[in-house]
Amino acid sequence: MKGSNNDSIVKRTPQGTLNHNSFVDNETEIRRSVMADDIRGENSVESPGANGAIDNTASEPNNSKTINTNQELEASMSGTSVAQHGAETNKNKLKLDDLRVTQDYAGLAPTRKILTVVPLKKPGKQQFVRVHPSDEWSLAPVAILELKDDKDRESYLVMPCLQEALAEEVSMKALFTAITRNGDVFIWPVKLPGPDGRTDTWSLSALRAVQAAKEHWVRVSSNMGAKHYEVRVAEAAIPDPQWPDDCTFEDLVNIAFKDKVIDSLDHPVVRRLRGTI
Repeated sequence: MKGSNNDSIVKRTPQGTLNHNSFVDNETEIRRSVMADDIRGENSVESPGANGAIDNTASEPNNSKTINTNQELEASMSGTSVAQHGAETNKNKLKLDDLRVTQDYAGLAPTRKILTVVPLKKPGKQQFVRVHPSDEWSLAPVAILELKDDKDRESYLVMPCLQEALAEEVSMKALFTAITRNGDVFIWPVKLPGPDGRTDTWSLSALRAVQAAKEHWVRVSSNMGAKHYEVRVAEAAIPDPQWPDDCTFEDLVNIAFKDKVIDSLDHPVVRRLRGTI
């Protein structure tokens, strides 16, 4: 029957159309089979035995022979020699010695933390915190306007020249530099007594917590029933915090209130509160 060998391996799908994938897979399988037979034929030699009979032991299965044949087959399929194929395989092989990292941590290049964000917040109820003992790392009083939404609360620093115009919107607070055990620096705002000297139990207990945190690691949590903050001092001797030594309190304030300074009555926050936008 005339025609190429490929005609005999073309299969048809049940719908009668040619299955191209079957054609390609069968052709590839035939090529591999032919090359494997050629390689095995070259490697197997029939030799007469002592009584003149053919010794077929050379054709018996042999693991090393199978490995060599597979290597030769893969090399033949990739168009390279066995030696080249083996060299490429070894080149891509992972070596355990190349995976070990140095344990000379002192010899590694030192790094330092750059403050890019300074939160304005009170301490988390499960965090131990300290407050910087120096007055140079605090500021009071300052006018703060809190914009409260259903989910978020944002604090804006109001310039003193607008304090009278926005008296109903602002509250007087003190800003303290605080730090967690993880070394995260934040500014802790605490409400100050009003012009008449009156204050609430929340603010009074917060100020007492700040004073305690200047000397001890403390946790501050809300007691909703008694309407004040409870202060717990750490029982263990925790080392003193590592305060930032590459910036000033003024730097922290600028980072904390970046884009959150109200210096004009035309500020979008003020216009929003007055209903002009």
